[in-house]
Amino acid sequence: MSWVFCRMYNEWGRNPKHLQLAEELATFALQECSMPSTEDEEDCKQGSKADEECLRFFEKVPRHGYTRSSPAEREGLQEDHVGYASLFVAEALQELFRARGGAETLQTAMGLVRRFVELTTNNPSRNVPEPYLPGTYTKGTRTVGHTFMPLQISTQILKQGKPAQDALSKADWDLAHSCATRGCHHLLHNFFDQSTGLAWEAMAHDLTVLDSQKGFFYLGHAIEAFWFVMDDAVRRNDSAQVELACTRIMRHCSVAWDPLHGGLYRGMNTLSAHGDYATMNDKVGWVHQEALLAVLMVLLHCKCATVRAWAQGFWTDLHAWVMDKFPLKKHGYKLWMVGGERDLQFQEQYSFGGAGLKSRKENYHHPRYLMYAAQIAKKLQAQQADTSTAPPHIAALGTSSAPSSSSSSRSFTAATCAAYALAAATGSLGTILFQHLRGKRNSE
Repeated sequence: MSWVFCRMYNEWGRNPKHLQLAEELATFALQECSMPSTEDEEDCKQGSKADEECLRFFEKVPRHGYTRSSPAEREGLQEDHVGYASLFVAEALQELFRARGGAETLQTAMGLVRRFVELTTNNPSRNVPEPYLPGTYTKGTRTVGHTFMPLQISTQILKQGKPAQDALSKADWDLAHSCATRGCHHLLHNFFDQSTGLAWEAMAHDLTVLDSQKGFFYLGHAIEAFWFVMDDAVRRNDSAQVELACTRIMRHCSVAWDPLHGGLYRGMNTLSAHGDYATMNDKVGWVHQEALLAVLMVLLHCKCATVRAWAQGFWTDLHAWVMDKFPLKKHGYKLWMVGGERDLQFQEQYSFGGAGLKSRKENYHHPRYLMYAAQIAKKLQAQQADTSTAPPHIAALGTSSAPSSSSSSRSFTAATCAAYALAAATGSLGTILFQHLRGKRNSE
């Protein structure tokens, strides 16, 4: 949540309350959601490792945090052995540096990234099974997530340019470049299965195919990963990589579409005894939000007429399906569903995968989608405003009225996405999130 509020501060009005809350959340995460490592105790004591490299984060802590927890409460705390919690903190810290400077803040962020890379990319003996992966776990397994998280954080840091470079050591600045360029290459090439046109979710440490993971494709992660790749390729003006990322997004979204109930499968296993789509055919919000955002980025950046035509129709259909299924206003709630069964029927007590109303409310993918989508929509509108000067792929979107709600409608305009995204983000997002974090129920 710290990153969300700080991003709102930087991009949506610079409300000091948002920055204050971002600071408080980041401080709480560093002080109350982590503990010093025992694995590297000697290195940490001797000062050969930075303070942030000696932290271990918990998956969750009591409301009052770790330092004020009783011994009994501490016994029940589960460490985030995978390491993603530390990267969410790192992402928040780099956004805080962007907001108000402070070299130490950015150095801490890169220290957390460095630690994660050491534990995953650089550690062939790593033994941290992840429950969603099928089959028997192999030490040193590398996943798409291990690659795209450092990539996305590094892209944001590198976009800050000279202020960030001046705040970091040469080694840290080089690490950011490495995470970005190497991450894009791995996702586009090493994780890519030529026979299916899909990205493996998990590979051996040397980036060869694991027998235990053959046939397993975590489609939601791949879609998210490829818009991260596109974002960095745009930063580097690498048009070839932009176009390749666009085609990968098209492929994964098309395969993920459920022809029976609509919406997107979270993952699939082509070698299952029950055939394709035998696993992870539930419908979860983050997959759809990442896909909507990815397709909007295709519309903004892609030059290929075939891919653009697909994106126009796919975004229109997926957005209509999402807005019919996920918002819970018609059921008396102001929240969106976090997830559900394959047909995504509302169940008040639904609990599969912890996705019910009593679960953690979506506080990352949803607001990130709203903020990014609104900004992309504004760019599309600006480019459409003068079709005489707009690039051909933008002018071709047209300026006709918004499409009907019929699934047969394949027309698209930037105003279609902007009508929802801009209103949601500029009109209410900050208030919604601020109230929600302050504990007001059903205020999202």
